[in-house]
Amino acid sequence: MPTFPIDPERPPFAAILGDPVAQSLSPALHAFWLRSRGAKGAYIAVRTPADDASFEQHVRALQALGCRGANITKPHKLRAFQIADVKSERSKLAGAANMLSFRPDGKIHADNSDIIGVSSPVSKVFEDGERLRTLIIGAGGAAGGAIAALKGRADILVRNRTQANAEALAASFQAENIRAAISADLTPGSFDLILNASSLGMTGNPPLELDTALLAPNGVFFDAVYAPLETAALKQAKDAGVRTIDGLDMLIAQAGEPAREWFGIEPPEKSETRAFLEDYLGASQ
Repeated sequence: MPTFPIDPERPPFAAILGDPVAQSLSPALHAFWLRSRGAKGAYIAVRTPADDASFEQHVRALQALGCRGANITKPHKLRAFQIADVKSERSKLAGAANMLSFRPDGKIHADNSDIIGVSSPVSKVFEDGERLRTLIIGAGGAAGGAIAALKGRADILVRNRTQANAEALAASFQAENIRAAISADLTPGSFDLILNASSLGMTGNPPLELDTALLAPNGVFFDAVYAPLETAALKQAKDAGVRTIDGLDMLIAQAGEPAREWFGIEPPEKSETRAFLEDYLGASQ
């Protein structure tokens, strides 16, 4: 399939691919950033069936239409990494991609800004150099990005509904400080950080069964889900007096790189963006 060159005179557009994707805040977020910077462009959501063939067809179609790039969400982050022609070191580290950039040379470049989405908010609540006993829930592309973000400062256990998937993800990092969790690991006060990188708690999915007793005093629960913004697990953690990080923190932190890469804009301050998204969520409920 021929690749159309990007015309710098035509307003750029980008997309997010996933299934489901209607809950994504990325189109609203990027539209807000474009308006705030007086820039032209568009960002669309494209529901992409979970099978690999349909996903690749959608990617190639967007590339042919001159799309600058696509964010990738569940369940396609592993496949996105696989089909890319050029893979960044971050995407290699995670074994997954949440960004595909369509360059004028016709090549698809994979990257993983989920790593920033996790490391940035975590660095704001823990001291530099503090070793974190961490439980990551999930075994998909988001979990891979979370592990990649934390592996240098954490001892990580991976928990998933399917134990074999947790074991495979942990083993893929080939590191002594990363392994699949077993029941004996889940004792009170065992973790400084619990991070939900699964779809549990997301609108339309079963809730996450969170045991806050697993957290050490002053521990943190990080829920990457933002639809709804306050999941049942997040509310439970807050009610128990646990420090929390929510999905908006991760979304805003990871979205800056796509904005710079595809639209050439610098995002506004986080507080301004968060206020907009909270208002947007409130108006849409």
